Amino acid sequence: MRTYLSIDLDYWNGLQRRSIDTCFGHVFQLGLPIWVAPFHHQLLPHINQCDYDTLINVDFHSDIAEQGWGQSPTEGTWANFVKWRRHGTFIWRHSRWGRWGGETRYCHWQRNPFKEDVSGWKCVLKQEGLQGIPWHTVQAVGVSLSTFWLSKDNPCRPITQALGIEHGLGLDQLMQAIQARPHLVLRHLRRAG
Repeated sequence: MRTYLSIDLDYWNGLQRRSIDTCFGHVFQLGLPIWVAPFHHQLLPHINQCDYDTLINVDFHSDIAEQGWGQSPTEGTWANFVKWRRHGTFIWRHSRWGRWGGETRYCHWQRNPFKEDVSGWKCVLKQEGLQGIPWHTVQAVGVSLSTFWLSKDNPCRPITQALGIEHGLGLDQLMQAIQARPHLVLRHLRRAG
């Protein structure tokens, strides 16, 4: 199995710092380059570079919708634009379901891709929490800053410091859009403090 691990920092809204430290401890131990983007859909060129079997999306929002919803990818529909989706598995790893809105965290409009075959993926799943991520299968990692969706209690600052992207936390949405471009982080191997 070849897995692309896609991480949106808004996953940790309302969660403890221990959770984000544990997750990124695993990520940093992989020793892989990490692609970082201000907006999640900007990771698509990196995701589409190779042919993977599985995409694990660690995210507060599902980021997948029914096919035909929009002609270009957005933060909420980018998973529908993964080129290898027809033979792949999309797994949304979300935080505790009842917390922070439950079903309002979906990104589809009418037909639920977790209940119907409407997204173009071979398989679409959702799981609560980060237990049991098959770290040994992860071949590539992408991180979305998504500052528009970060709550004030999100404990991501040590991680953004370790990734060298802390400056992005202070930008408003317009400045993010102006400066938006994904970049490769190679100096991520020191542990977040």
